Amino acid sequence: MRIPSCSPQSKDSSVDDFHLRRVFLMIAAGWTIAMGISISSALYRVRSGALDLAREGAATAYAKDALYRRWNTEHGGVYVPVTEATPPNPFLLNVPERDIRTPSGRLLTLLNHAYMIRQVYEMDQNGPEGHLVAIRPLNPKNLPDAWESKALQSFAAGKNESVVVMDTPDRPEFRLMRPLKLLPGCVPCHEAQGFKEGDIYGGMSIAVAMAPYEADARARLLDVSIAHAGLWLLGLGGIACAWHPLGSRFRERQRAAAELSAALAAKEVLLQEVHHRVKNNLQIVSSLLNLEAESLPEVAQRALEDSQRRIRSMALVHEQLYGGADPGELDFAGYARSLTSDLMNAYSGQLERVQLRLELEPVLLGLSQAISCGLILNELVTNALKYAFPGSRPGEVLVELHSSPHDTVELRVSDNGVGLPAGFDWTQSHSLGLRIVALLTHQLSGTLRNDAVTGTSFTLTFPKR
Repeated sequence: MRIPSCSPQSKDSSVDDFHLRRVFLMIAAGWTIAMGISISSALYRVRSGALDLAREGAATAYAKDALYRRWNTEHGGVYVPVTEATPPNPFLLNVPERDIRTPSGRLLTLLNHAYMIRQVYEMDQNGPEGHLVAIRPLNPKNLPDAWESKALQSFAAGKNESVVVMDTPDRPEFRLMRPLKLLPGCVPCHEAQGFKEGDIYGGMSIAVAMAPYEADARARLLDVSIAHAGLWLLGLGGIACAWHPLGSRFRERQRAAAELSAALAAKEVLLQEVHHRVKNNLQIVSSLLNLEAESLPEVAQRALEDSQRRIRSMALVHEQLYGGADPGELDFAGYARSLTSDLMNAYSGQLERVQLRLELEPVLLGLSQAISCGLILNELVTNALKYAFPGSRPGEVLVELHSSPHDTVELRVSDNGVGLPAGFDWTQSHSLGLRIVALLTHQLSGTLRNDAVTGTSFTLTFPKR
């Protein structure tokens, strides 16, 4: 008999190392993906933050311009001294008292809100740029460009704001535009164009340079990138440091598992070999009894035949354990089919009209319980076949096998034959077979009862171990 070696194979060790490396690479890849998602999210938030800041700056400038416009309009415009930079507005010729002279002789001209706001923006070349545009402007400087024209169309459709990031020849800029509604002070100048108070007659466009926000965003992006790179390298360093101790523990567990698996395999081979040899030895004993019976009287021959069947029932247990997937447990239902079939064949010449019926549930038993239960089954079925159907009486032998949820096994052998003699107490019988049954029932820590109304019925109940 050859028993497998318990030492792990180098091939299996290399395969385990490959799987371990793959696990660590997957962990490193997962960490890299997680950090990639994190930095992508952070970069997106930084870029979005830059746009939000630019939008906030444009909205602040718009709010200031809207307040200036309202103040100017509510006062009907403001008068300022006429200078080379502030000549009289030619588009206000029809406005009475466009130009006035003070008692001291100073010439003043009227500034409407558009004129005033344009001059304010011309004073700061580095700040936001404001542009008041009109649908039908009086001043050509208030003509909308292509983007502003589209924005005015969207205002007519009900939109309240239009934004865009635009690359201009000088600089990239964030542009915001909101509609302007005609205020009461503006009606005299625009009612001739068909506008009335509350109508949208134009819009205020604000342009904010993106350069300061982009510079701040680049600095923040650099900080975020450095922080994530450091965290990513730190994580990879932790994974690399964990490689050796975890790898060693993993390989130790793999070696222990391989040794345990080899030991179990060796045990199974050994058990199968034991079952095989026991079965062969029992068959040799049976053959020797058969040879011995040839020179003995008929009564002795029948006794030896009973002994041979008992030996056969034990040999059958080892035979099925040897051929089964688990050498430690026996499928007793399959065993019962084989054993009862052998017994029916042994008595086939005497009991042509007796039928065998089996109702068997799958039940797994260990070696000790399987042998004891098998010998009891052999005795009970043999007694039914020998004594229940005298002469040519027809009948049926029923074998039932059941298990309960509480790990209790129930084996019943019944027949519809002549039954036991009146007043017969099987527990006091001197029959070798029934004495064997009583002894084995005690070994199983079980109970055996005779509960037949007609014929004979023995029920064996025992706990499964």
